[in-house]
Amino acid sequence: MFRVRDICLMTIFSVSVVFVGAEGVSELPSPSNLIFSWETPFTLYLTWEKPKDLDPDCKVYYTVNVHHSQNCSERANNFQTRRVQRSSTTLNIANENGLCISVTVVPENCGNKNRSQPSYITIPPPPVILVKNRSFEYSHNRLKCTWHSDVDVQDLGFYYWSLQNDTVIKCNEMKTGECVIHDTLLKEMTEMFYLFNGTYMGKPVYNTFMDEGPIHFVKLNKPQLTIERVGQSLRFQTNVSDLEFPSHCYKFNYTYTMCDKRIQTMVTGKSNYEVNYDSKCMYSARVQIIFSDKCGAGNSDLSDEVIFCRTHTCQDFCIA
Repeated sequence: MFRVRDICLMTIFSVSVVFVGAEGVSELPSPSNLIFSWETPFTLYLTWEKPKDLDPDCKVYYTVNVHHSQNCSERANNFQTRRVQRSSTTLNIANENGLCISVTVVPENCGNKNRSQPSYITIPPPPVILVKNRSFEYSHNRLKCTWHSDVDVQDLGFYYWSLQNDTVIKCNEMKTGECVIHDTLLKEMTEMFYLFNGTYMGKPVYNTFMDEGPIHFVKLNKPQLTIERVGQSLRFQTNVSDLEFPSHCYKFNYTYTMCDKRIQTMVTGKSNYEVNYDSKCMYSARVQIIFSDKCGAGNSDLSDEVIFCRTHTCQDFCIA
């Protein structure tokens, strides 16, 4: 039994195992007695029995395939696989749409034997989805999580799993459709596991979800842009005092007009950009900071527009 404050889950489940295959002298037998148990809301322990009557010199391994639906034929983004040497494995996993898990015996050094037909187990999805339209914003060890709900759940709880500490932690800054997680390890988390629980129609319901790590949801502060004349050039300078990652993680997307000609340029790792100055032109510019895909994903809002030109040409909108 797994407990985290008001969470209580029974871990052992019995399932029907489906064996698919045809007899043949060159085919290894399928694994038997495939069962699973939930060690935590996000940790599934899977065991099976090695086929009997194998030759003593026959060495095998196993492939474990996980489909994030009950349709075992689905692949694409809903499919993952791993190689296992022993007859058990532990999976860090969420169950949003049901699961189909298969185990296949594969010959490593076993004469002319071919791989077995897979054995399957299926795990149903939760009876109701408590929340939908989840979104995230990360900044400075703070992850803002928002969602919507179409079901009436008065006692909704929200938790996340810290893999580094192997701990399920309750989010305490709870509002309607929102909670803020504070954790100094957020930047190190390559993936996030979330748990929503509550009572629906008189019965406890648990929903688990898996999403990308917080660095894929970076929300940067709205930048401030200044323009100054430096000799025969104009320098666009972006305020970068808020940035918490190395400089190569940031791209500065400058959009400016010069004599009604619109230009866009991207600068990586530098918070300023210079252009040739033409005194006959009025310049207007905005900047947006992009968090590079080399480090994660995210962006800021666009800065306010800044205008630069000769005073007698642009009247009150100008910087001399």
